[in-house]
Amino acid sequence: MYRLLAAALLLIQVNVSRPSTIEGLVVKSGNGDPIALAAVELSRQGDGRGKSVVAGTDADGKFIFRNIAAGVYRITATRPGFVRSEYGQRRVNGFPGGGLDITVADGQDFRNARIPLTETAAIYGRVAYANGKPVPNANVTAYQYEYQNGRRGLEIVKQAATNDLGEYRLFWLPPGSYILSATPGLVTYVPAGASNSERIAAGNPIPLPDEDPPLENYFPGTLDIAAATAISLRPADNRGGTDIIVSPVHGLSVRGVVLNRFNSSTIRTGVSLRSRNSALSFYRNDRSALVDSTTGKFEIHGVPPGSYYLTAETSRDTDDSPYRHARIEVDIGDKDVENLTISLQPVFDLAVHVSIDGRLAEAGEMESMEFILEDFSGWTDGGGPAKLPSPGVLVFTRVPIGDYRFGIFPPFVNSLGLYMKSVKFGGIDLMRDELHLDMSPTQPIEVLLGAHPASVFGHVVNGKLEPQANIGVVLVPDVPLRKVWGLFKSTSTGASGDFQFKRLAPGDYKIFSWENAKPGIWHDPEFLLQYESRGTSVHVDEGGNLTVQVTSIVVPEP
Repeated sequence: MYRLLAAALLLIQVNVSRPSTIEGLVVKSGNGDPIALAAVELSRQGDGRGKSVVAGTDADGKFIFRNIAAGVYRITATRPGFVRSEYGQRRVNGFPGGGLDITVADGQDFRNARIPLTETAAIYGRVAYANGKPVPNANVTAYQYEYQNGRRGLEIVKQAATNDLGEYRLFWLPPGSYILSATPGLVTYVPAGASNSERIAAGNPIPLPDEDPPLENYFPGTLDIAAATAISLRPADNRGGTDIIVSPVHGLSVRGVVLNRFNSSTIRTGVSLRSRNSALSFYRNDRSALVDSTTGKFEIHGVPPGSYYLTAETSRDTDDSPYRHARIEVDIGDKDVENLTISLQPVFDLAVHVSIDGRLAEAGEMESMEFILEDFSGWTDGGGPAKLPSPGVLVFTRVPIGDYRFGIFPPFVNSLGLYMKSVKFGGIDLMRDELHLDMSPTQPIEVLLGAHPASVFGHVVNGKLEPQANIGVVLVPDVPLRKVWGLFKSTSTGASGDFQFKRLAPGDYKIFSWENAKPGIWHDPEFLLQYESRGTSVHVDEGGNLTVQVTSIVVPEP
């Protein structure tokens, strides 16, 4: 009996899990000096996602997490004056932006988790008019170029206001290339409801009733973003003397009349201007105005010089509201634009027929896909709601005259194990060309999805044939198909340098692995042109598998 009891106790001891320990070091990127007082977060992944604990580093930059249950984790380190980073992350601004998972088993310790942190940069200077007079209370903005759905645009990184001497300082900026701008008098430091005298005393002048808001000026002193000078910041840079000269110009006005309106006082018509420079469409709101219901006249004020789309459309309070739309191109120089005429046009329904290897797509499959009809200028006219009247059929409603690109959002197609095989509109291949609509379409878009995708497996090495862990890998379609941003695929390698692309359309591709490349920059033809000859060419057949080795490419840091 005693032997049986001892054996049972031993069995209990064997089955009791022993907690683990994770420890490591936070250091400065470059010189390896320890960083004290950094906050280190251990986050559970997978089933325990969302659970996290935080520890601080000691004077030697060390951190330790005790009593850790078995599981998959990520470690993140932060400290003021440094760029946030994860264990295993290769670069602060490159692709991929994250680190590597850490897997610990019962009783297994993970030691020597080294996390380098990159110092941030600062930029400072003065905002003034051409005569040297300072511009207090100006809003200074640092932008960086980012990529969304294959298009480049500006994203706001940081903003600050100038003081009474026109001085500004932007700090804790990640290293990289920036576009800098200043806009006079857009920052408010007084509470809502303050009197005019209180606002003036606080340095927030009140525009006259007929005065338009001031314009955004780009470094070193231009209203044209295309003429702006980019500023490159390296780790720990403290760049002074970055002065911005602003123009006292207050924006221009655009006036005209809208024709072919509905003869109804309950149907409103509005007009709006949006820049034709896609870099500005990421962050800048349209300038808009209502059309006079009696005369059809409109006025839009405070418009900077540049090239624009002027859009007129009726209100869409309900799905059944009558709707008309029109758009023209407008170029604005140094004078107000007068006497524009824009005529509202009817809108159409556009049908899409979807089949999967010869059969109509089922209702459940259609509902699992997200169809995209995007204006080819880089932004989407809302149109009306899409409808699914029958299996294999989708209808875009209220589609205006214009040029479009059509697609199916890739994750929704890939989740079904499908890929776009062909997209045709009459004799037009919409995987290569745009869709031009100038009248009510008499035929549908015909979409053929394939159910036998291909796969590519591979391994990334550097010039010394060393495996490259957690480095970005990008699959780029053949040149004629590069307008179809959904055919681009990106992933990152695992700890041993391996990667895979699944659910691919058959065809020709090139595979690149870039060190330091910004996410999405591979959609820029000029960037690709620099490295075209260094990509690994592959051809995959329907349902085929392929294994390749790819050599990484180092992109110079800005």
